Amino acid sequence: MPRKGSLVKTIFVGLAIALSMALTPPARAADQPTPSASFDINTIHVDQYGSGEPALILIPGLTDSTAVWSGTIARFAPTHTIYAVTLAGFGGRAPTTAPLLDKADADIAALITQRNINRPVLIGHSMGGLLAIRLAAEHSAFLRGAIAVEGLPVFPGFEKMTPAQRHTTGAAASAGMRTATPAQFTAFERQYVVPNLTHAQNVDAVVAAGDGADPNASGEYYQEAIDTDLRSQLPSITVPLLEIVPFDATLDPRNPQMPLATAAQKQQYYASLFAGARTVKLVTVNDSRHFVMYDQPDQFYTLVQTFLGQLSAAARVTRSAPDNVKR
Repeated sequence: MPRKGSLVKTIFVGLAIALSMALTPPARAADQPTPSASFDINTIHVDQYGSGEPALILIPGLTDSTAVWSGTIARFAPTHTIYAVTLAGFGGRAPTTAPLLDKADADIAALITQRNINRPVLIGHSMGGLLAIRLAAEHSAFLRGAIAVEGLPVFPGFEKMTPAQRHTTGAAASAGMRTATPAQFTAFERQYVVPNLTHAQNVDAVVAAGDGADPNASGEYYQEAIDTDLRSQLPSITVPLLEIVPFDATLDPRNPQMPLATAAQKQQYYASLFAGARTVKLVTVNDSRHFVMYDQPDQFYTLVQTFLGQLSAAARVTRSAPDNVKR
């Protein structure tokens, strides 16, 4: 669950930039369709697309608007109702006061209840994945499942730190975001995105998804995400949870902070962060980095489609079970 900050920059900038530019790119994500409805739920903005169940709630990561999900929306809107969320302070939306993650969590839950959404599936990327995990722990009864795209219950590499140590470690990067000028923040955004994509062709699209992000809000979200540790809440998740793990053989083994030589090692390490989560399944996508849906879109869409199919199959079995069978 890398976030924009000094630790991530130390890990990835340099060798990763050169490697990312050298690789052959896939096609860029499709243009984002026009929403059928747009509305606000307290601090969050929601764009609605398509029709069909289960509904999907898409939660972007740090600084990103719904544009980061453009390909996902185009792929699944023909068969599913999609609610694409923009958090306060991102995508040109007005920021709000802290605590930001608490408000985002409460407002996504309010979206489900106020709009009477029938047990949706949450799909979150990075910090959005963190929120998807948190919502699944708090509201499994209202959900059908959740997918975290390299969103983790605790920041990787920080899991052995005390809360105070995590907070202090994140404070410098958070302060740097808060005080950045618009030009500095845009440059910082590009510097972050480049090494987090396997394919350079997608850099402009992902950078554009961060347009309109408020630097101060970004710094606050970052600090709150660093401070978060959901591991004790994982046993409360009762719905299926899919963790999508990216692995890049040109990058992960050379990560100076946390080298992981093989895809199996990375998946095992991520699995250790989910200890106690009874319903989690981890799937690794090779030749991808943080933005899996851009690096390997076909594999990503297949994973989502398979997950949704399994949920539908399980629901059919449950509905057809005799009354005397314990469900």
